[in-house]
Amino acid sequence: MSLTPGDSITASIEMIEELSRFNQTASRPLGLKVGVHRGRAIAVRFNDRIDYFGQDVNIAARVQGLAGVNEVCLTEAHWRQRGHWHRVLCAVR
Repeated sequence: MSLTPGDSITASIEMIEELSRFNQTASRPLGLKVGVHRGRAIAVRFNDRIDYFGQDVNIAARVQGLAGVNEVCLTEAHWRQRGHWHRVLCAVR
């Protein structure tokens, strides 16, 4: 499986759309904020759970804080690696 920068954007949009469908029947609607950054991470499995660590993970978390509810916020590092996913963003607008 080969993942591209566009895959992260597509997955983010799909999560927000699915949550919107869920909220149509939820008694208490939920919101999602997504932060996307490009870089390295250390993945650790403990008690059947995977957690991620590293400076790039921390940057993504900070970028997530900049996003509004049901928004995707990208870092410049990710934006520069955009390839063909700019078409996805144009289609969503």
